[in-house]
Amino acid sequence: AQGLIDIGAEGLMVSGMTHTPEFFGLIERGQLPAIAISCFDPDYRLPTIGYDNAAAARAALDHLADQGHRRIAVVHGPSHLNDRTRARIEALAGHRPEVDLVYHEVPLSIAGGCAAGQAVRTAAARTSAVLCLSDVLASGVLFELQRAGIAVPGQISLIGVDDLPGSAHLYPELTTVHLPVSRMGLAAADALAGWVETQTVPQPRLLEIELMVRASTGPPGRLNGQPAA
Repeated sequence: AQGLIDIGAEGLMVSGMTHTPEFFGLIERGQLPAIAISCFDPDYRLPTIGYDNAAAARAALDHLADQGHRRIAVVHGPSHLNDRTRARIEALAGHRPEVDLVYHEVPLSIAGGCAAGQAVRTAAARTSAVLCLSDVLASGVLFELQRAGIAVPGQISLIGVDDLPGSAHLYPELTTVHLPVSRMGLAAADALAGWVETQTVPQPRLLEIELMVRASTGPPGRLNGQPAA
């Protein structure tokens, strides 16, 4: 942030709401316009323009639970410095009490997803679905399950969160929760430019998410001749 200010930045967009006291001191001393994106909290100290991460996670879980899945692996990236991931994880706790959730934390990468996919398929207690809190992780899980000859969704259903541009072109096409990243970027850019030009602090703005049901989810299947649940 200091480097951007040093080369003339008149405003900042920051991802999420976890930032150091030094960062807040920097923008407050310079009275610098700053907007937090990829999140929504009307009470946060910066204007937020983004989406409800908790609602996105719950929408994914609801979809699987409504299809009949009762043992679901949750795959997520490191959460200690990522408030968006933490919000998604915390939203799942107790949301559907009839569902048994098993959590796997892995690096936020395709390789991390592959590692999670291996852990899921070799676990003693079989799961019938995998809920990935990122489409990147879901891609890795899908590749690993396919490498092991496990049919998606015939044996294990798979859902992500993001709706990355390539997710609709995987095989099978990935069911996921669409996060309005492009609309968020445009809205945040307009709000920040208006703040710089007119000194008008923008209002927080919540953008709607959308469940994208595609081919990677279905009712609980059978794994190795046994019910997957």
